[in-house]
Amino acid sequence: VVLSDGTLEVVSSGSGKTSGEVVISKQDYNVFGEITWLTRNRRTATLRCKDQVSAVKIDGDALTKYMEAHPQVGFEIMRNTAKIVAERLENTNTLIKQILWNSNI
Repeated sequence: VVLSDGTLEVVSSGSGKTSGEVVISKQDYNVFGEITWLTRNRRTATLRCKDQVSAVKIDGDALTKYMEAHPQVGFEIMRNTAKIVAERLENTNTLIKQILWNSNI
């Protein structure tokens, strides 16, 4: 899903390991669902509209087929996807460090 306008809240999936609380709020031009597309695993969160939104849903299987037929474009898509995942990992690492720094663990 590519959010083109509006604000979404990312809500954890509320399993025994997570709380089901709002994790973060995202605005225009954000990408969601990349982990599910890459891993073929179940989604790790739910998106909830905070206001009026416009978004584009991309069929993962169709995207994969397109990338296989157009390897140069596929490479650019994967590079950009890797950047998104890496940035989110860095942000998560920073958050975990802040939590640990402020706790008695």
